[in-house]
Amino acid sequence: MKTKLDFRLVPTFFRFKLLKSTVLFSGLLLVAGPLSADVLFSPVSRPADISAADWERLFRGTPQIITAHLVTTKGVSCYEFRNWDPSPEVRGMGGAATYVQVKDGHVTVPWRFQPFGTIDPPWASLGLTEREAVEMVKQSAEKEIQVVGFENLRDHIRRAYEASAKLPGHSFDIQNYYPESIEAEKELGLLPPDFVPPPLSEKDQHFLKVMLGQEKVKPRFTKEQNDAITRKLGELVRANALGDKKAMDKANRELDEIFHPELFHPKPSEQSAPPAEQR
Repeated sequence: MKTKLDFRLVPTFFRFKLLKSTVLFSGLLLVAGPLSADVLFSPVSRPADISAADWERLFRGTPQIITAHLVTTKGVSCYEFRNWDPSPEVRGMGGAATYVQVKDGHVTVPWRFQPFGTIDPPWASLGLTEREAVEMVKQSAEKEIQVVGFENLRDHIRRAYEASAKLPGHSFDIQNYYPESIEAEKELGLLPPDFVPPPLSEKDQHFLKVMLGQEKVKPRFTKEQNDAITRKLGELVRANALGDKKAMDKANRELDEIFHPELFHPKPSEQSAPPAEQR
């Protein structure tokens, strides 16, 4: 009988970008003899290329598992750590990920999970080759497959793409569009070999290219607008200090016009049609 999985129990920050190369995998993370009936992974010891001081600085005693590791052709040791979590829902694999890179004894942290406002970057943007990036994603995915099962993960990934196609911009997960993620999922059989993801809006396409390092963030305001904002903020501060309500209201209104021009200058198509002439 096929096991049903309630995905509400799985942390939403699990990344469905994914298996590992047996040759490149460090071997530091092994499926342990279960600590309980539900726990798959045991905490790892500190890797030899990370000093005790750096290990303490990185994790402050929080037990870790290694979900992906390889040494690049440039000699950089790349790790994806996850907090160890023995709860039955995640079976030892916590969701708080940390990326660590080590070269010549120097440790850097290019990304660390935060509850709000952070998105893990593609490995290819951190100096890995396309093939190396795919291998990192595959290693991490293999652990997720062990936790939730191949069919459940495959179905969840495909549902995520279907939702993105039905509601562009509303069910958008940037990680699903990283080339390394799509390639890894194809190699694992989680996606068909000929799979093409749903098209993105222009805004989301720009966001993806920014994450891939192909474009820079487009500034929201022109130089003239930035200068005007600076002037108006100065006027607002002075008016507030003088208690000049009229000047404060004027400065606030002019700032609103810069920040929200669509409210003050709607496009012709957005304007109300003129009332019909009286007959």
